[in-house]
Amino acid sequence: MKYEVRVCICGRIHVFSHEKIENAIYNDKELLLICGGCGSGTIIGADYRPNGAYGLDEPCYDMYSFTLDKTYSITSDFKTPDGHEISEIFFDEGIKVPMMTGEYAGQYTPFAGFSDIWFPDMYKIEAPETTMEDVAEFIAKYRKDRKTVNMNRLINENNNPEILKAISSRLIEGLDWTDTEYDNWWMKHEEPETEEHAEKTDLFSSQKADEYSYVTMAVIDEFLQDSEISSYIFSKGNGSFDRAIEILKSKPVSNLNKSDVLAILHAEL
Repeated sequence: MKYEVRVCICGRIHVFSHEKIENAIYNDKELLLICGGCGSGTIIGADYRPNGAYGLDEPCYDMYSFTLDKTYSITSDFKTPDGHEISEIFFDEGIKVPMMTGEYAGQYTPFAGFSDIWFPDMYKIEAPETTMEDVAEFIAKYRKDRKTVNMNRLINENNNPEILKAISSRLIEGLDWTDTEYDNWWMKHEEPETEEHAEKTDLFSSQKADEYSYVTMAVIDEFLQDSEISSYIFSKGNGSFDRAIEILKSKPVSNLNKSDVLAILHAEL
């Protein structure tokens, strides 16, 4: 899992290297993520479970996160509410999510999605000739647009395929990747077009290999998000995520299920 993806309550999406979390956990510390949009602070860490958890009998790490809800002065000797030291204070501006209203999302609610919290453009219905039907239509459109993400604009404003693939591989309410190149991209195996010149064969083979690697990593990433699998990997110590990825990259992960992956990791990690 190369990237960690988190959505703030203010509607911004934070995408950052998962190594930041690994470094914190393996040093018995916590990562403090500060949102550049609303300023909220999120603590990310893990509890070590020597007797296992989630059905595992072996020692593992049980990950958690929570938002700081009080006023704190963060100094060199600062400790989080549960007594841990901070491995890093990571300030991230975050990715702003554009809505169909033309504004950016100002709020995100799980199971409800993103929403624009700005007032609608009331001047559009202030003309003397405005009818009740016009007002009703205006209200209906605003209610829909304020909760609908402008996916084309989101993609165009964040033209980084790796970041967009990381976001689209997560199930985030309100993001509809249908009819975009990121819609289930990890399942696409399109054949390269036939070219007249033989010297281009190696180039297309390389491109195909890159496509396959993207597909493989997307499937692996989905497995690594599972709490039972990630807890087991964390229990194997520093660098275990990288080792797990290398192990799974050599396997036909698209044809494996969770039990298969756990069995492989127990045997080889």
